[in-house]
Amino acid sequence: MRGPPGVKALAHRPLVLLVLAVGAGLVADRLLGPARLLPAAAALGGALLLVRPAESRTWILGAGFFTGAFLPAAPAGGGPPGGPGFRPCLERPGAKDRSLRKGRQDPPRLFTARGRVETSPRVGLSGDLTFLVRGKGGVFRVHWREPAFSPARGDQVRFQGILRTGSFRKKTAALKTCLTRGTNLVLLEGAPWWSPPAFLDRARQALHRRLVSTLSRESRGLALCLVLGDPSRLLPWEEALFRRTGTAHLLVVSGLHVALVAWFAARLAGKGKSWIPFLAVAFYALLSGARPPALRAALGFGLWTLGRSKGRKGDLAGALAGAALPLLLLDPCRAFGPSFQVSYAAVAAMALMGPSLARSLRVLGLSQGLSLALAFSAAATLGAAPVSLFYFGAFSPWSFLLTPLLTPVLGLEVFLSAGALLAPRLAGPALAFLHGGVLFLL
Repeated sequence: MRGPPGVKALAHRPLVLLVLAVGAGLVADRLLGPARLLPAAAALGGALLLVRPAESRTWILGAGFFTGAFLPAAPAGGGPPGGPGFRPCLERPGAKDRSLRKGRQDPPRLFTARGRVETSPRVGLSGDLTFLVRGKGGVFRVHWREPAFSPARGDQVRFQGILRTGSFRKKTAALKTCLTRGTNLVLLEGAPWWSPPAFLDRARQALHRRLVSTLSRESRGLALCLVLGDPSRLLPWEEALFRRTGTAHLLVVSGLHVALVAWFAARLAGKGKSWIPFLAVAFYALLSGARPPALRAALGFGLWTLGRSKGRKGDLAGALAGAALPLLLLDPCRAFGPSFQVSYAAVAAMALMGPSLARSLRVLGLSQGLSLALAFSAAATLGAAPVSLFYFGAFSPWSFLLTPLLTPVLGLEVFLSAGALLAPRLAGPALAFLHGGVLFLL
């Protein structure tokens, strides 16, 4: 019987090294302070590169240490530095409310500005749009209710609304939080057609309009949520039903949807053409809004495809660390978000417990496919349960049974939603039938 892995064995796992390096960086920031931390981090990084420059562990340790060291001062909320939603990662809850009570917040006033759209518009549950605009006065978060159109990245716009600004801490006085509730927005000049961000935004908007005009009111909400990650058309009781049964994770464009797209593209491409599924996965991740769950899954699939093409064996820790490292370098505060923690806890649990659970179910006489589906679903549910209970205070023990049943049905719905662009009269009734089947299972 094999015992637990030793210290030397764990030191060779990239994910363990990354976690230890981030923790060391956090401790160094607490002990040394920001003034002494930069020279110490630079000296440590230089020493590691001089001693072992070619090993991957060197780069993992260096990147993890820098991430942990500068984590308290890193911006959160996405977008460029100095923009809206930025605050220290370790800011105490309620600091904003206390600053408002002390009168350090400017009163709301009518504001008119013009600038360039920086981010893709996010659709809220009520159908409103939220996006960032960079103008002469800084970076503004535009919250547009009842939008007449959806702008693309790179468009020049003029907007008017209620502006709220304020700094909540002395050391972040230069980082203003600006919120504009757009009451009037005019497109001044569109982005060039050859711009990749604008092309993706317009393709997503065209697909959204086609699905809305093609599908019925009952089935369009779930289709838009699965294909484009747009929950605005989802009926409230449908969302509550998914949450109550513990299957709300199926509504977020994540690794499940990326795996379905990769499987379908691999079936069409055949053997020996691994680059076709990778391109399909990358395009789908960008088309669905480039949200963190989809990007994590696309990066992991890309690393796995690259390793398979080079004849290397798969390594879960390396794939997880490789998918997490670029996103954490761009925004280290993602590590403290529930989406990041749920995703990686579920995937790690699937890899660690899934095979053993599948072998146990095979002893009971179940088929191989059913054993794998139930085992990996149960492992993911158990791995994500602590995080779900901590953040949301809810846990459904039946989700590991419902997830294998709903996965093929939702996969068919994704493919039929894409087929609705070519044959709407055939795909519309099929989607309505599948929507009824999903509600019946729930």
